[in-house]
Amino acid sequence: MEVTEGFVIQVDPESLRLAAGRADLVADDLAAAAAEAFAAAAEASWHLQTRGLGARITELHDGVLGTAGRLRYCADVYEAAEASWTLDTYGRGSALGAAAESALDLLSARYEGSDLDPLADARRLLAERRAHAVDGVAENLAALPDVRWVLPLLGSPPATTAAAALPSASVAATAAYRAFVARGRGTVPRGRELGDDPNGQRISVTVEKPRSSGEGAPVGMAGAARRIPQGPDDLVRVETYRFPDGHAEHAVYVQGTREMTQDGDWGVLPLPEAGKDASDMESNADTYLGDQKSEAYRGVERVIARALEQVDADPQDALHLFGHSQGGMIVERLASEGDLNVETVVSFASPQQAHLDDSVLHVNLAYTDDPVAGLVGEGVPGAAGAPGSAVITDTFDPGADPFAPLEPHRLEHYVALAAEADASDDRRLDAIDGVFDHLAEAQSVEVATGNVTRVSRDGAPVSGSSSPGDAG
Repeated sequence: MEVTEGFVIQVDPESLRLAAGRADLVADDLAAAAAEAFAAAAEASWHLQTRGLGARITELHDGVLGTAGRLRYCADVYEAAEASWTLDTYGRGSALGAAAESALDLLSARYEGSDLDPLADARRLLAERRAHAVDGVAENLAALPDVRWVLPLLGSPPATTAAAALPSASVAATAAYRAFVARGRGTVPRGRELGDDPNGQRISVTVEKPRSSGEGAPVGMAGAARRIPQGPDDLVRVETYRFPDGHAEHAVYVQGTREMTQDGDWGVLPLPEAGKDASDMESNADTYLGDQKSEAYRGVERVIARALEQVDADPQDALHLFGHSQGGMIVERLASEGDLNVETVVSFASPQQAHLDDSVLHVNLAYTDDPVAGLVGEGVPGAAGAPGSAVITDTFDPGADPFAPLEPHRLEHYVALAAEADASDDRRLDAIDGVFDHLAEAQSVEVATGNVTRVSRDGAPVSGSSSPGDAG
């Protein structure tokens, strides 16, 4: 398991500079000790030994100073990488882009005449991430069986010729996957809002009445992942935490895709979905490819609104969002849209990563060989939210199996990754640990769950029933 600030930046640059400052203090102490040793050598009869001690301390002093310099340079490279990405993403005409360009100019001026070039090293880091972002997925796709041997068995010369000309399934799948990710739909910059779906259908939303829960707050990210609904009955879970001072906060958990082929086209055709389940590949494609408010997205939005209304929530109540797969993408986009007071986003295997405001704590968990999480592509190089935001990655390595590519995506494996992170003493996870510690201070917890289905063209639910107020 690896914890980093972003997909390129390992550690917050300011933390590196603070570490360099501490190294400077150590170097100062060593310089003073070396001076004392040399002064003593001038007076003592055993000056040769003392002078040797002074030389060794001086050598150590120089090493510590070198470490401090390398830490500062690394911080500058990371800062240049983040600024370069920001400038490329937002352009010079934006406030973010202009600030990034100014930061790059200052860095360039600082190293003018030096052999060091943090801007060039930053570009190399970004290029390396871009080139190798989906290497783990490509390794798993190599496990796909080669079925070209079937064609010559057909006994026709064209089939034999085709077998020789066609690439293997693994080669074709890898090339297609890399090309798909290269379209850049996985990283969502600030300001890229969702539009209406031109083929959007009516949805039916059901939300149960809130009930008291004796479970308390989830224990860490693994506990939160376990609360993400599973199965066809509930798509969303909403918890209300009431604190001794009278204020309330809410945690929202959103399930991923539940139906893959319910209308037979995997959501590939841009037509109204025929299936009843709103959390399907059609909704996936609408949000990921089309930047549209899919039926699943609109349904989750409505479930949250209804659940909060039932507990008389204040519009300024803080929300903490958790989601897996398509559910992760939905919570990422809910936070980026800015309509809710979101303080925390934790996404497990989301195909998109949003560049959120500096007020939102943002944690992404991804297996590097998960083909869904890999759709993020290069991702945000640094913190994609408030200070303390983090990216948690690992390699699942399912082995050589025809079904291996999808195995890392299962929620149960992300529970295991989250548990490993929870058990870590990595200081970069202090902020998210603090969220769960804070929720544990609530004096009561209420829970409501909700579901979303599509409504047929004649206005009746495709399956089940709902009151008129639930459909729209």
